[in-house]
Amino acid sequence: MIRILLILLFISIPAHADDFFVNDMSGKPIRLANYRGKWVLVNFFSMTDTDSKAELPDLVSLQNAHKDIVVIGVVMNWKNAKSVSAFVKANRLPYTIVLGNDDIVDQIGDFPRLPANFLYNPSGDLAAARSGGISRIDIERLIK
Repeated sequence: MIRILLILLFISIPAHADDFFVNDMSGKPIRLANYRGKWVLVNFFSMTDTDSKAELPDLVSLQNAHKDIVVIGVVMNWKNAKSVSAFVKANRLPYTIVLGNDDIVDQIGDFPRLPANFLYNPSGDLAAARSGGISRIDIERLIK
């Protein structure tokens, strides 16, 4: 019953990324295909959005607890890379951060608001998408 409720909570967001290609903040290429065999959570967030900031501790905890899950944070509405780096350091984000833009949104899919989360299964298929906050418990229930 809980699993059904969780699935119903995930709204239908168009996500068409068979394989996305982005660069992290250091310029390292990131491809969904490189993570086959692992769950991948792509988290679009804003450094100033309350809901985005509220889910960060759960995403950090998730990444630290599960080596079979990869979290990729895509920061939107950023002004400069230096402020993003300071935010990442201050929040001790242990996962890959990408500077978001419209090209990245076009690869993954549009969403009505931030935060937005796209969960891909180990085969690289979209398993769930949600606009709005997500918790570690939500994700762990979805991957079981």
